[in-house]
Parts: sequence; structure tokens; C-alpha cells
Amino acid sequence: MITLERLSSRWKKNKKKRHDRGSIKTDYNIITIIIQLKKDSDIWLFEIIQPKYNHKPSLSPNAHAQIRNLYKDEASKTKITNNRRVGINAKQTYTALKFANPKNPTTLRDIYNKRQQIRRAKLTKKTPISTLLTALIKKRGYKDKFFTLYNTKYGVEDGHLTHLFIAHNKYINLLIENPEVLITDLTYKINRFNMPLINIIRMTGINRSFFSGSIFIPGEKEKNYKLVFFAIRKLYDVYELPYSKTFVTNACAAEIAVIEYIFPGVNHILYI
Repeated sequence: MITLERLSSRWKKNKKKRHDRGSIKTDYNIITIIIQLKKDSDIWLFEIIQPKYNHKPSLSPNAHAQIRNLYKDEASKTKITNNRRVGINAKQTYTALKFANPKNPTTLRDIYNKRQQIRRAKLTKKTPISTLLTALIKKRGYKDKFFTLYNTKYGVEDGHLTHLFIAHNKYINLLIENPEVLITDLTYKINRFNMPLINIIRMTGINRSFFSGSIFIPGEKEKNYKLVFFAIRKLYDVYELPYSKTFVTNACAAEIAVIEYIFPGVNHILYI
């Protein structure tokens, strides 16, 4: 037999207090008893001894999942799926459902949950970064969409990704026509892992810039920058392009040292 009793829902001092959402957090006096009717069976008896609660029951259908489930028909699920596929965000989907039926109790959280369910199904029990790497490897090569170089720790199957270089076929074609000047720009904290992202930018003859590649790195040490510029040199070698004559970077000493090591004698200037 299991007895559940909760006399107060005050947070303990050693726990971080979340933002107050306006609900009553005290005098929660519900007492229930759960009894397993037969040992090692899945049949249980659930009995409420003290039904007193700290606020009145909600009369809004939005607050009850079972009522919301009645509106989750195939048409709404298909709409959420199709909107996600074409890039329509969850808020726009929610607004469209409300316009179609103002009495629909579906909440924005229901739509987010459905989109996450679709995403998990597409990942097929893999992590997002593992799925991305697998897709890029399958599409690697000039006739496909991406030129990809990567580095892993302990192998692709069991290890984790440490460096990832990506160049899209569209921008490789621009690179072939404009290989002279290269600009590197470091963007910080672009994801929850706070991994720096280096964007490799080129200039056209009419002074227009374009992204020729991007690479995730775990830090800003010389060993990390070496992989960046080795990847750039590899890209040039694969397409038999002359190396850039000028590199434009910030004042990072490690980055400048690596440029002089991998591309000796190249012109280097600082951007403002």
C-alpha cells in the first residue's frame, strides 16, 4: 500500500524558486491511497480520502487535456505536420487553428509538443548533431549539396563531434570565381553548448560578400584554428583553386599565427 499525502507545496530553501505564475502554493490537502490488489499485478485501487483542494476547479476546456484531445483529429495533426515541414512556426499554426474554429481549446503547448514528437520520430533515436553529421556525410561531394570535413573523438559511432566544416555547393561556385580575399568572423554562443562558430566570408568583384563556409570549433586555441585553416586549404586543393592572396581577421594572436603557419607569405590585414 502506498499513501500519498501533501500538506504544503512550499519550495525547500535549497531549491531554486521558479517564477511565480500566480497559482496558490499552500494548503494543498489532498490525501489519496493506492493499493495493489494482487501482488505483481498491474491492477491498483486508487482512493481519495481527502478531496479538499486549495482552489476551485477550472471551468475552461483549455485546462483539461482530455477535452483538448477531442479536437486533435487527423486534419489538425496533418496541418501541424505540413506547417512544420514548410517552415511555418508554431504561433502561426496556433493562430490559424483558432481562426478556423474559435472554440478549439488546443493550446500553444499542444502544438509545440506535437512538433517535438515529429522531430523525435525523424531523429530515429539519434541525437540532433549525429543526424546532421550523417546527412552531411551522405551528401558529401561536388555533385551533391555540401562539402564537409569533420573531426570526432573516439570515432563517429561511439564518440562525439569536436569540429565540423560545412560549405554549400552554391557558395563553392561563387568561391571558384572569387578566391582572392578571405574574411573569417567568429560568432560566440550560437547554441546551448556555447561552441564558437567561424564564418568564412568572401568578396565578389562588385564588393558583395557571401558565406563560403562555416565551422564549429570547441575553443580558440591554435590547435582549433589549425583545423579551420587546414579545412580551408583542403577545400582549395580539392577544387584546384589558387590560395587566397589576402586574409582579413580580427586581432586574435592564435588565429594570426596559424594563418602564417599554413599560408606562409600571405597578406594579412585587420578588420575594424
